[in-house]
Amino acid sequence: MEGKSLSLCPQGPHKVVKVRVGENFSASRLVVIGEEKGLGEFLRAHVRGGMIGLFGGSSWTHRLVRKGQRPLTKGGRSSLWSHAVIFGQEDGQMVVYESDWDVGIRPLRFKLGAQRNPLEKYSAERRWSYASLLDLGLGEEERELLMEACQEMIREGYRYPVLELVNHGLRLRLRGRGGHVLKATELLGRIGGKLGLRRPSLYCSAFVQKAMEEAGFSLAGSGATLAPQEIFHLSQVKICYLREKEWRALLELGEVMLDDPD
Repeated sequence: MEGKSLSLCPQGPHKVVKVRVGENFSASRLVVIGEEKGLGEFLRAHVRGGMIGLFGGSSWTHRLVRKGQRPLTKGGRSSLWSHAVIFGQEDGQMVVYESDWDVGIRPLRFKLGAQRNPLEKYSAERRWSYASLLDLGLGEEERELLMEACQEMIREGYRYPVLELVNHGLRLRLRGRGGHVLKATELLGRIGGKLGLRRPSLYCSAFVQKAMEEAGFSLAGSGATLAPQEIFHLSQVKICYLREKEWRALLELGEVMLDDPD
């Protein structure tokens, strides 16, 4: 599927650089570095429907997810990213489509799975240490298909699969070792499915991947399930929006390389 609406029109003061990312730095993209320091201000200035959002959470669960992606980073250090979402627009308002577990007391809430949330959910600096916005250059028709795919998964009640997330983390950490542990977690999942105890389920990056595929945009081959770190390095990304904070962190981690240092 070819994108038809790639445009570079950020709001507010910014600078643009061209970088290389991905395995062996084989993919190139533009990076827009906004001067907004606050997360909410950054999102309001640059989010558009059809973008993928990556966030790095500060809670212990998000730190574990970031740490679990060490085998995927350039230097074996924790990834910046622990959560992936898709941005959409409904009734003139920006919204977030995602699969998440959102449980809390103040205010009382219990959401476990595919859900729609206001953009403001991701404006809290204390909850989200890092953020990036990925523009794949989707056309208007493709964005509409993507929104429909997200909304359909929410209607179908996709759950957040904690067990599958654990299994995926084990695969990354063990890298071919500990096969009996992986088989045990997979067996538990299959048993639950046969007993009718499991509803369709997707964790955050798998939700993003399936929605994109439903809209006709394949993100990975061979049925591979992507982690947030892998989504950041996708060759299909045309423009990446960051703050100075994320830009400096990515340079320090060796995750991006200037395409033309001179």
